[in-house]
Amino acid sequence: MTPLKPTRGFALLITITLLAFLVLLLVSLASLTRVETEVAGNGQKLAGARANALMALNLALGQLQKFAGPDQVVSARADITTSGSLLQPYLTGLWKTTNATSTPDVWLVSGNETSPVTKTPANVLDPATGTEPVVDGASGYVFLVGSNSVSVPAQRVRLEKKPVIAPAGSVPGLAAATTIGNYAWWIGDEGIKASASLVNPLLAANPIAYDNATGSSGQGDNWTTEPLKRARLDQMQLTRPRLEQIFPTLDPDTSGLIPLSKLRNSSQLLLMPNPPVAVDLKARFHDITPLSRAVLADLTAGRLKKDLSDITASLNPAVLKFQQARFTLAGAPSGVYDAYYTPVAAADPTATTYPAYSLGPVLTEVGVRLNFYLNSTDNKVHYAYVIDAELWNPYSAHLRLSAAAPLTLEISGLPTFTVRTDGLTDTSLTLPTLTASFDPSLTSDPANPWREGRIRVFRGTGSLPQVSPVTTPPATITIFDDVVPGAPVDPAATIVTLNYVASTSFTAVLKVNGDILSAYAPHLLSGAPLQYNAGSTTNSGGPAPGPAGYIVGYGYEFADSITAFTGDVTNPNYASGDPRLPSMKTMFYNNGSAPWNAGNPRNNTSGIGTANTFSTGGIYVHYDLPRQEITSVAMLTHVIGAKSYGTGNIWGGAANTVFDQYHVSTVPRFATTWTPENGLPLPNRYAEIYHPENTPVIPLADLRASANSARYFLQKGAFNINSTSIEAWRAVLGSKFAAWKYSGSTATGVALDNVFFRLPHGAQQITKPPLITGGIANLTARNQNPSQTGGRQLTSQEVTDLATQIVAQIRAHGRPYVSLAEFVNDGVIDKAIAAVPSINAVVPGIFTVGRRFTPGALIQSDVIGAIAPFMTARSDTFVIRTYGDAQNPITAAVDGRAWCEAVVQRLPDLAENVSAPIADVIAPSTATYPFGRKFKIISFRWLSASDI
Repeated sequence: MTPLKPTRGFALLITITLLAFLVLLLVSLASLTRVETEVAGNGQKLAGARANALMALNLALGQLQKFAGPDQVVSARADITTSGSLLQPYLTGLWKTTNATSTPDVWLVSGNETSPVTKTPANVLDPATGTEPVVDGASGYVFLVGSNSVSVPAQRVRLEKKPVIAPAGSVPGLAAATTIGNYAWWIGDEGIKASASLVNPLLAANPIAYDNATGSSGQGDNWTTEPLKRARLDQMQLTRPRLEQIFPTLDPDTSGLIPLSKLRNSSQLLLMPNPPVAVDLKARFHDITPLSRAVLADLTAGRLKKDLSDITASLNPAVLKFQQARFTLAGAPSGVYDAYYTPVAAADPTATTYPAYSLGPVLTEVGVRLNFYLNSTDNKVHYAYVIDAELWNPYSAHLRLSAAAPLTLEISGLPTFTVRTDGLTDTSLTLPTLTASFDPSLTSDPANPWREGRIRVFRGTGSLPQVSPVTTPPATITIFDDVVPGAPVDPAATIVTLNYVASTSFTAVLKVNGDILSAYAPHLLSGAPLQYNAGSTTNSGGPAPGPAGYIVGYGYEFADSITAFTGDVTNPNYASGDPRLPSMKTMFYNNGSAPWNAGNPRNNTSGIGTANTFSTGGIYVHYDLPRQEITSVAMLTHVIGAKSYGTGNIWGGAANTVFDQYHVSTVPRFATTWTPENGLPLPNRYAEIYHPENTPVIPLADLRASANSARYFLQKGAFNINSTSIEAWRAVLGSKFAAWKYSGSTATGVALDNVFFRLPHGAQQITKPPLITGGIANLTARNQNPSQTGGRQLTSQEVTDLATQIVAQIRAHGRPYVSLAEFVNDGVIDKAIAAVPSINAVVPGIFTVGRRFTPGALIQSDVIGAIAPFMTARSDTFVIRTYGDAQNPITAAVDGRAWCEAVVQRLPDLAENVSAPIADVIAPSTATYPFGRKFKIISFRWLSASDI
C-alpha cells in the first residue's frame, strides 16, 4: 500500500495566518487608539481655546455691565471726534453724562480690563496691515473683524493677543508661571447702526382691533374701522429704515416684508429677493444691524422715562388739552376727513415751557374808526364807531364757530379825547370797552367751511358780520351812545376840534365763551409799547358815515407778507413769537418791516382791506392739530410756545427736555379687550412690550401709569443720535409712500419718497402734496406754494448730503451728546440743513437761507419728528466678538483656536436684584445699584476663521 503524505505544514500555515491576523488586529487597535487619542487631544485643545474665548466673553460682558449698566452713560464710536490720529475708528467708548471731554471713561476692547483707557483708538494695531487671521509669538495679534466681514482693510479690527497665564506650580513639571493660552475681545456698538429687520406692523392686512370704538376726545382712537388713521400713523414717524438707500438693488416693499422681519443676521440679507451685492453687504458691516433695542431711560435724571400717553399725568393743562383735541367728523370727501373744530380758550397762560394751548383763529389785523358829534335830540356828545377785524385759521383743519361758544372781540385802552365846542368849552371823554361778537352763521356752515389756512375779514360794531370772502359786504353798522353824563351842551354849540393824546395802551382781546383766546397789545422791538400819535382834527359834520366820516382810527396788523412772518428766528426783525400766544406783548414789531405793522391804520380813518393778502395766495397753513393720539413727544412742537415750533428746534430750550423725560407708549387707555399678552401691535411701532423676569403677567394698570410704563417697554429699532455712520443716517432720513392720498388726489394717490411731514396729522387735508422732486427748481414749476402743503420731499442726493453734514456736525462737537435735549438745542440737524444749499435755497418769495417756517421748507423739528419715537442718546445693544487659543506650555505652540460672537441687550431690570421694588427699578440709586441695569446675552454663535 501507498504510504500517507505528511500534514504537519498545514498546521504551521494556520498558525502563521492567525498570528498575522492578530498582528493586524493589534495594529488596527493601536491606530484606532491613536486616532481617538488625537481626536480627544484636539477636542481638549479646542475646549481649552473655547474656554479662553468664553473667558474673554465674560471679561467683555463684565466691562460692559460695569460701565454701561447705569442710566447716566452714553456711547459712541471712536470717530466721534475728528481730532488726533485714529488707527482704529471702530472702537466703542462709554462716557458718563457728566464727562464733557473727548476722552471716554472706558474703551471697550481687550487690554483695558484694569486700566479702562490704556488701549485707545490711537495706539491699537493698525487694521490696514497684518496677515489674517492670526500671528503667533511674542508679537502675536488676531483679527476679530476681518476680510470675510468687511470689504476694506481699514474697516477691520486687529488686536494684540493677551496671554492667559497659569500660576506658578499649576502646570505639572513646570515651576514658573506659564502661558497656556491667549485671548482678545472687542465690543461693537449696534445702536449707532440702522435696524434692517424693522418693518411696518400696521399694514392694511393686519388691522388693529383693540382700541376704544367711540374715538371720542381723550378716549383713545378707533383704529379698526378707520383705515385712514392707520395710514396717518406712517406720517407721524419713519415708516421703516430705508435699506434701499444703502443697497440700491434691495427694495423691501417689493421683496416682501415678512422675510425681512425674520432677519437674525445681516448676512441673511443675501437670501432676500433682489439681494444686495455681497461686497456691498460687507462694506456696510459697521452700518447695519438686524435690530437694535434700548431701555427708555432718562439719561439726565438717571431713571426711566415717564409715559406721556397717560393723560392723568400730562406735562401741564396746555399739553393735556392738545393731547385730547379731536376733530368732529363731517363727511369724508375724496377719502379724507373734513375736520371742524370748536374754539377752545387758552390754558395755563402762566407756564413757561408750554405757555398755552388754545384752539381758534388768530387775529391778524384789527382796527377801530371813531367819530364824535352833538346829538340834537338830547344835546349830548355821542360817538360812532366801526370795528374791522381780520382772522386767520392757521391750522391744517377747518374751524367752526358756534353759538354755544361765541367768539367776541373787546377793544380797550383808547386814549382820552377832548371835545372843544365853538364856545371854547372842553369836554373830556373816556370811552368804555368796545365789545363785538363775531357772527357765526357763515363760519359754522358746513357748506361754507372755514378752510385751513384761510383769512376772513369781519366788520361791524356790536355784531361783526363777515365781509370777506363774501362778495357783497353788508352795510356799515353804527352805534350811537351817550358818553358824557350831566347837563346838556348848549343846543346851538358845534364841535370845533377833537383833541387826543398819545396812546400806548390800545389793546384787543379775542375771547371764546368769555375766556381769553388771545390778547393783542403790540410792543416795539425794544419792548416799549407801541405809541399812537397825539393829534387834533376838525369835525364840522354829523355822525359817521356822514359828511365828516370817521375822523380818527387805531389798530395794527400782521405784515401782509409770508416772508416776514416765516422768517429766520435768529433775526429780530422777523417772526420770533407764536401768533397764538395768549398775550402778544412779546411779539416783535418793527414799524411794518416785520410781523406787526401799525401803519394801517395809525390815527387815520382808513379801514383794513377785504383781500386775503396776509400770505401768498391768501392761504397759509402753519400748525397741526391731533386727529388721533400722538405717537411721540415731537408732536408737541405744535403746542403754543414762546416761539413757533419750539419743541425739536434750537430755540425750544427747556421745552426740548421732554425728549429725555417722556416717551409715548400708545397703550390703549380705555380699551377692555387689550392685554400685553395678546401680541397686537401698538400705534407706536417702535414700542415693544417687555416682560420682566419676575413678572410673567404685566398689570395693565402699571402699563398705563405714567411712572411705571417704561418698566415694561423696550425701544425697538433704537438709533443712537451720536452715530457717525453716514449710511445709517441715510437709512433713517425720510419716508417712502407708494400711493399717498390727499384732498383732491386721484384714486391711486401719488408716490412720495424721502418725505418729511410738518403737519403729520393734517397733511391730507391740504390741497397740495409735499411733492417736490427735483429740488427747489421744480418747486416753482409745480406752482407749489410752500404754505399750502403738509411737508417737504427731498431728492436722494439731498438725503445723502444731509446725512453727510449731520455726521460732520456730530464729529465737530468732539464728544457724544449726553442727552437728546443737548443734541436738539445744539442744532445738529439745523446746521446740517443749512449746509446743503439746495434744501432751503434762495428763491424769492419761497425760501431764504436760514430757517423758514413754511411747511414746504425743511427745519430741524421736521426731521426730529420722524425719528423721535426711536432716537436715543446711548446704545443698549452691543455685539461682542472674542478670540481664545490654547497654547502648549512646553513648546509655546498654539494647539487650538476659537472665535465666538454674542449679541447682548441691556434691559430695564436691575443687575443686582430682579425682585427690587418697582420704585427702585424706575429710579435706581447708584449707591445701592452701582451696576445699573442688567445685560443679557440674546444670541450666541461660534465662529470659524472663514466667518471672520
